Amino acid sequence: MNLIRSQISDSKLLKLIESFLQQGIMDGLESWTPIKGTPQGAVLSPLLANLYLHPLDLLLNENGFKMVRYAFEV
Repeated sequence: MNLIRSQISDSKLLKLIESFLQQGIMDGLESWTPIKGTPQGAVLSPLLANLYLHPLDLLLNENGFKMVRYAFEV
């Protein structure tokens, strides 16, 4: 959330993202609440992954490497 806060200042949007990340998850008949990370397959996963990995992309680019990242839905 600290990285997201550094890029987004809208408090309502930050609260929505935080609520989304803290929602309960059903696995069959069992439910649990995540304590960290983004659930795989979650709607926000590609966006949050790109936000998190952007500094890596910049570093690779500065050192002459080319990077292409794909996000798609199966």
